[in-house]
Amino acid sequence: MVLIRSAWLYQGVRYWSLTPTGAAHCGLDPERAGRLSESAKLRAFALLQFCCLGEEPRRRLNTAELIGTFPDLPSSGLPGGYYFDPAGGGRMGLARLDAHRQGRWDRSLQSLREDIDRHWRQPGFRRLIQAARFEITLLTIFPEKASRLAAALAEHR
Repeated sequence: MVLIRSAWLYQGVRYWSLTPTGAAHCGLDPERAGRLSESAKLRAFALLQFCCLGEEPRRRLNTAELIGTFPDLPSSGLPGGYYFDPAGGGRMGLARLDAHRQGRWDRSLQSLREDIDRHWRQPGFRRLIQAARFEITLLTIFPEKASRLAAALAEHR
């Protein structure tokens, strides 16, 4: 019975993941098993850096932790990438990766606006937003793009 297998993370470095049998053995959804796509690797690495390289580490929240900690949030349909930031009084956030490279900042901005609107419409998130205990972070590589996005977001309600 094979429970884990390895694949290339990048040249010369391997990572390990559960097989569908391994996921079932651990009581996890078999869809969570298997190799990561290139975009999934980028998202995971960006979130890992974001969570671990600050003064105070942020903690990524899985769905069960999210629902257990915030029972008035919807229990399904939530995207991955939620985290808890203990800085200040503590706040929850959603990290998104800007995968549009150098151009198409308008697509990143549109996706971010949709995330903002979607979270504002949920009463549980709205309470967190009004209490300044929720944030959305867009992870991007290029400082110029970050500046352009910040300026454009300042105009969004």
